[in-house]
Formats: sequence, structure tokens, C-alpha cells
Amino acid sequence: MPHSFSPAAATPAYGFLPAFFEIEQRAAPPDAPREPGRAASRISYEPARDGSHQAFCDGPRFAQYRGEVRRNMEYIAATCRKLKMDDAAVMDMRFRQFYERRFEQAYFAAHAEILDGAVKRSFDNICALLADPRMRPENLAAAIRNLALGIGVCAPGVAGNVIEVEADLSLTLGGLRSRLWQAKNRVVRAVLQEAVTERYGTEPNFRGNQAHYVNQAWDHVADSVGLARVRDPLAPWMGSEFLASCRARVLAVLTPDRIASTIAQDLLSGFRSAVLEDAASSSGSCTSARTESFGAVVRGIRQELGLVDEQLSLHAFVRLDADGERYDVLDDPSLIAVDLLKAMAGLGLLAGVPVPVPSSEPVEQDGRYLERYHYGALVSWRLWRASAAAGAISWRDHDDVEAIDITDLRNWPGLEGPGLDWPSLDGPGLEGPGPDQPALERPGRGKPDLVLPPAAAVRRLLASDDPADLIRVQARWLGTAQDILALLRRLDLEQANLYLLRNIHYLRTELPRSEREPFAREALQSWEQGKAIAAAWYSETGLLNLLPREQAAQALQERLPYAIELPVNQRRRWMDEVMHLGEPAKVLARAWYRDPWTLLGEKNPDAGRTRLQQWLETNNAAAIDAVRELMTEDWAIDADRLVLGNAISQAFRGYDGSHLLRSVARATGSAGAAALHRLLRHLLSMPGLRELVAPSLPGLFHDPGGFRSDVTEIVLSRDASTLAALHRMLVDDAILPAIRHCMLAILAGTHPGSEKPMWLALCAGKAGIIKGYGALLADVVAGAPRIAAQLPRLLMPNVDTTATPGRHHGLVQASRIGAVAAIREYAAVLTHPAILPHVIESMPRFILGAPSTGIWSAERRASLALLFNPRLPGYAACVELAAHPQVFARVFEALPRDATIIRARLRQHAAAMAATAAAAGAPGNGPAARQAVPSRPDPAGSVRYWIDRVFQRF
Repeated sequence: MPHSFSPAAATPAYGFLPAFFEIEQRAAPPDAPREPGRAASRISYEPARDGSHQAFCDGPRFAQYRGEVRRNMEYIAATCRKLKMDDAAVMDMRFRQFYERRFEQAYFAAHAEILDGAVKRSFDNICALLADPRMRPENLAAAIRNLALGIGVCAPGVAGNVIEVEADLSLTLGGLRSRLWQAKNRVVRAVLQEAVTERYGTEPNFRGNQAHYVNQAWDHVADSVGLARVRDPLAPWMGSEFLASCRARVLAVLTPDRIASTIAQDLLSGFRSAVLEDAASSSGSCTSARTESFGAVVRGIRQELGLVDEQLSLHAFVRLDADGERYDVLDDPSLIAVDLLKAMAGLGLLAGVPVPVPSSEPVEQDGRYLERYHYGALVSWRLWRASAAAGAISWRDHDDVEAIDITDLRNWPGLEGPGLDWPSLDGPGLEGPGPDQPALERPGRGKPDLVLPPAAAVRRLLASDDPADLIRVQARWLGTAQDILALLRRLDLEQANLYLLRNIHYLRTELPRSEREPFAREALQSWEQGKAIAAAWYSETGLLNLLPREQAAQALQERLPYAIELPVNQRRRWMDEVMHLGEPAKVLARAWYRDPWTLLGEKNPDAGRTRLQQWLETNNAAAIDAVRELMTEDWAIDADRLVLGNAISQAFRGYDGSHLLRSVARATGSAGAAALHRLLRHLLSMPGLRELVAPSLPGLFHDPGGFRSDVTEIVLSRDASTLAALHRMLVDDAILPAIRHCMLAILAGTHPGSEKPMWLALCAGKAGIIKGYGALLADVVAGAPRIAAQLPRLLMPNVDTTATPGRHHGLVQASRIGAVAAIREYAAVLTHPAILPHVIESMPRFILGAPSTGIWSAERRASLALLFNPRLPGYAACVELAAHPQVFARVFEALPRDATIIRARLRQHAAAMAATAAAAGAPGNGPAARQAVPSRPDPAGSVRYWIDRVFQRF
């Protein structure tokens, strides 16, 4: 049965017709109810009418436009309260924050025209939809939560998220057709998110760029599947090959059976939630009240989908016994999916008709014939027919259908049998075709049409304790290593090997790659057929690495006579993958390489890495340690000093000459960095090597021509353990003298303003990173005093201290997200005894974002008000920092004189902290703080304070 997923196919035997791949034309939503002060007309930016965006912002309608945006945010927050959402206060804060970012902080300055245009129109439509009486409360609450989560990113990201929420809400009201288009949108987005995560998920700033990647892929497939383009101006080009693969994945997943199954599962879950009080009520006596409750819920579902009684029956949700006295609420959505497919066919969206399940013979009973039908791979059912005539019949004939039963699974197609015509599988060795060789195919057989039985029927079969029933559960029905291994553990050794042999074709050729390693690790050790399956996936070294380390080392020892004679072109891969396996690996290293520098620096063109880079990035500390243990004088030191010096220098550079610190930043743990540290200490302690290794160390940690520091990458994308490992390496007594002169470039790159690691860490709320970075700087200052003058730059929490600090102030961002621990760690760093004397004059800029000129612009005042906004969750921690006895005097002096509320609060907190310090016997802190507190209150202090409290904007 050919499958056609492309909208270009004219008359496919199965799949969607071209009508499904058209853009759904949604009707304009009704206007929201008129409320006092709520305008009927809506203002938004349109270039054709308004000219430049700056002209729109300076024009006479902008004040009214701004008011409309504020009322939209208030209306959404009011809807949260009306719906009695538990998180209504959080939602309110997020929508207020969005308003502030647009109009008071210049947060969206780069692409504000997007917000004032398409996003504003979407918000207007969303508010109208929230007021529509046809909307179900649960749909409204879900939409508002999605909306609140989607407005905390950059302007293009906000646009994509808000437009998606609008489309989702509007399609909720359009019956089955709109529900199908809604499912199409969701499926496409899910597939693209998965694809870009697989491709770009390891990049340092993937979370910040994920929406832009998805938008680029979305626009590429939009025309093919009938979606509106996003047109994200920040979307990066990802290459035609990857985009083509995204399109292929989307078209492969957009099948009628998958869409129908997804909607059917949602409908069944909603039905069960509405009618079942607990698990025990899923079956029982069929009273009139119970029947009426079932009918009422199904009628509501029909009304929502725009279907009549004949198109979606109660029978699809509830099974009654022959006498109609007992009911069972179904846990299988298959019959709902069948009704949906019939309705989709009635809308002219489907090609072809249901056909019998392949290799399925009709069963005769009382003059009627039971036959199993399917449409696609995911929807199958039973149908009683008057005759045994084989072949397809129209959708109209599939009225009285039944769900697939456990008895239907005994001879379900797709099983390959005991494999008598397969090549011999008796060899117990570890040999295999390797990962790059073609998978084995069954001779003389094409791949059968794939039909998966309903998951509910499979679950019932798995509930059996009879091994014969368990062996009938095909591995392809389970699809994951976890589930297949769980079944195998319930069988004895002979039964498990039989099961693997019966399912060997699927396991060898079709089990997803992501499932292979967890399956092979256990199967390789437990079952003979598991060895045969793993050997189809992995090379010999790959199989070795699936074993526990001691077993792998023993297996390598047994194969050493064979391995040592391997051809030269195979040795690189072996050494990459087995160096960590103890003594036999060391024997191979000494036999194949003339010195450790050649071993460490050997390049892999396919990976674009040297061997040391690969080991660092995969955290293969055992391999690096093994080479270190081999570095004895007779193998490591060449008589020619010039040759030796060049070899050492090359070994400690990357594939393209880059520094190895980049590989430390790419690794997902700190083990590799710790092993590198041990290697360097060992080399620097070897007589005759120190004077050659030391000159190579600066190039190991930084590139003289590099703009950016990889320390920042570690701060941004790695955990505190990696930073701690780097800390220990940089300040090591044996290493520091060789890199002291370039420490600033290592920490901050070669451009004066290129790095703001504290800003990154504060914005992300990484308390452990801030603590570790502060400890690193404190120790570096002790070992490299010249770095002290650069501490204000290295600790600055602002990306740009001369423009819109509300947007760029790390403390404000940390306060917004409630990163209290991060703020307190930052305070501890600033007041560290080794750091404070060098940064005390910079405290107003650190904490307040104060201007060096002393003139507070409107933007800086807005930032200051946000910093000390009691509504923000990090407010108390910010006040504690500003009122700290060791910094308060300079902070207080830099505050604007008319910031009376802030000055009063800080004075109060500083006095309290000074008193606490004095009571605790800390004389060094108390007097300074007390001297900093003015002896007299500001004129009009208390009156002005309460006036400001009444009229406070934030």
C-alpha cells in the first residue's frame, strides 16, 4: 500500500488530499464586550498607513494606542481572576511586566514595530476571544498560561508565540475542521522543536535561540502544509539540507491516522475526566442517571466539533453488555478515531478507504465474518460482515465497528518469524558489521505494510502472566528499550532468546537509534541473540564500550594479539575508543605511537577534533589519565629539543589551532578538565619537560586573536563544577606563573567590552556560578595582582552602562526572576576582602546602574525604580546588597536626591544592619554604616514618603 504524505500527490491511495494542506481561513473574532474606557476601534502600527515606526510612536494616536495595550493586559488579568486561576497573581505580574518592557524600559527597542503591529492585532483578537461565551474555561486558562510564558522573550519570539496562541484559540471555535488545523499546527511545531533540538541543542545559547530556529524551519515548511508564515527577522539560516529534512519529517508525521488518534485521545481523556469520579467508576451498573450523564458529555463534544449523532456515537466512548445492564468506559480511543476519520472523509480531506489488515484472515461465526480493518498505521478496528469477500469497502459500511481485542493480536502481522532463512546467528564473538555498514535485510522479503494495534489492546496482553502471551507482544508495538527490556526480564533465558529471534528484523533495522545503546548494554550481557543484535549496530570497539569497564578490559586483553596487528587505517578509531581500558590499551598505545604527543595530537578529519579535544569534550578522563601514566622519560622526551617543543605545542592546540579551553567549555561535565589539570601538573614536574611545556600553556587557555573568552561560555552554559575545575587549574602554583601575563585575556577575551559574565550569570540566576567566579577572581588577584585593576570590568553586572540600564542591568533581571540566592552570592563576591578594595568606587555602577556623570536620565530612573520595586521577588535581596555596611555610604551618596522612598528604605535597612553587626561584635562594619546614615531626616521626609507611597507607579 503506497503511502503519500505530500500535498502534491493527486490521488494517493492513503493520506490527506490537497485540501488539508491549504491555509485555514479563520473568521474574525467577535469584539470584546464594551467596558468603560474600552474603545471599539483598535489601533496598531501599519507601515502602509503610518509610515515609519518612529513616526507612529511620535504621532497623535500613540497615547491612545498605549492605553489600548494597557487595557488589553488588564483585561487578560481580569479574566484570570474571573476564571479563579490559582496563579492569577503571577499572570497579572507577567502581563504588567510585558507592558513595562514595551513602554518604560526600551526592552523591545530593536524590534518594537513587530509588537506594535502584528502582536497588537493578535492581542486584540485574543481579548475578543476571551469574551466569547462559547469558549470553555479550561481552554481559556490554558491559552492565558501559554500566552504568559510566550511574552518573556525577544520581540520576534513574542510575535510567534502570541500569534500561535491566537490561532489556537480561534480554531477552538471552528468545529472539526478547525480542530484538525489546530492539530496540524501543534504537530508541526512539535516536530520542528524536536528537530532543532537534536541539531542545535548542545549550542551554548540554544535556549535563547530555539524560537528563532523553529521559526526559520516553520517558514520553510509553511507553504507545503498550509500554515501562515512567521517571518522572524532574527531567524538564522540553517542550511538547505537540514531544512529539507525538517520538511520530510513534517510530511511523514502529518498523516490522517496520527491526527485522528491525537484528537481522539484528547476527547476520550476529556470524557473520562467528566464522567468518572474515580478509577472504580470506569465500569458498573447502567442506571438511567449514569446513561444520561454519558449522553450529556458526548452531546457537548459533538456540539464542539459540529458533528451530529450519527457521526460520533456514544458507543465510541462506552461499551454496554448484551443486556444493556452494565457499562465499561473505554480506555481505547480507536473507535473515536474511526468516527473522526469517517467525518474527515465526509469533509473531502481523505484519500482512499479502509482496507483489511494485511495477512489477516476473516473469522466465521454464526454465519457472519469478522474482519480487521485499518486506515494508516495507527488506527485499526474490527467489523462484522455478511460475507467473506476480501477487499476494501467504503467508509459508509463502517458503522457498527468494534475495538481490536486481545484475541486479534495472536496472529497480528509484522512478526518476522523464527528467522530460519536468516544468516547464521550462532557466532558468540563480538564481531559486527559496524555502524557505517548497511543494516541486514531479510532475503527475498520487502518491508510489510506496517499496522500497529491499539495501545490499549497491547496493555491488556502485557498484563498476562502467561509467557506465550508475552512472546506475542511484538517489539515494534513497544518501541522503546525500556519497555522491551522489561518484557524480556519476565521471560526465562530460552524464552527471551526466542523472543529476540522472532523480533530480530525490527530490532536490527528499525529500533530508533536513540534506543539502541540502553537496549544493547543489557542485551549484550544477558542473551545470545542480544549479542547478534548489538553486533549489527556497533563496531568491535563500540561493543567493548558497552560492557562494564572490567569486562571490557578483559575482552580487550583477550583480543590483544589480533588488535596489535590491525592495519594503520583502523588504529585511530581503536585508540580513540579504548584508551581508557587499562593495561592492554597502554600496550597498544606504546606499540602504535612513537610518543604521547603524537597520540594526543592526532587529528580526526571527520570530527574536526584532535584526540585530546575529543576526550575533553566527552569527559573521557580515564583515557587522559592513562596517557599521563604512560608519560615516562623514555617515551615522552625526544633528544631533539626543537622537535620535542613543536610536538608539545601541537598537542596542546586544537584541530584548527584553537585553544583547548574551548573543548572544556563544550563538555557537559568537569571530569575531562580535572584530568587535563592532572596531566599538566605531571608534565610540569618532569625533569627536562617543564621549560618546554610552560611556553605552550598560554595557547592552551586562550587564542591571542580571539574576540571572546570561553570562560564566559562556561558561565553561560555549564554548571559550577566545570568552573571550579577551571579555577583549580588557573591558580595552580605550577601553572599560574606561565599564564599570569595573559590572565585577563583568558578571563575576558581580547576586546575591552566583550565579556560580562556576571550579567549572564545574574540574568540566568546561577548562584553557584557567581560564587565560583567570585572565588576564582579572588584567587587570581592574589596570584596575579595586575588583574586587580580590571575587577570593575569583570564584575560589572550591566551589558551597557550608558543606555537603557533597565534592560541591561543584571540585578534587575535577577530580581524579576526571583534569583535571591544569585543576588546574595553577588553581594558576597563584591564584599570579599580580596575584591572589595579594588571595586569600592564602582559600587554605585554595580548596584544602581548609576551614571558616571551624576545626571540621572529618565531611563536610568526607571531602572532604579525597578531595582527597588517591592513587587519584584528579588527586592529584599537587592535592598540588603545596597544597604550592606561596607558599600552603603557610596551607594547612598550616588542616589538621586529626590528618590525619597528609596533613600528612606535604604537608610532604615542600613541602620538595622549596622545595629545587628555591632551587636554581633563586628566593629569594622558598624561605625562606617552609622556614619553613612544622615543624622537628620530629609526635609518633608515622612510626608513625602507617604505621598510617594500613594502615587507609586511600580
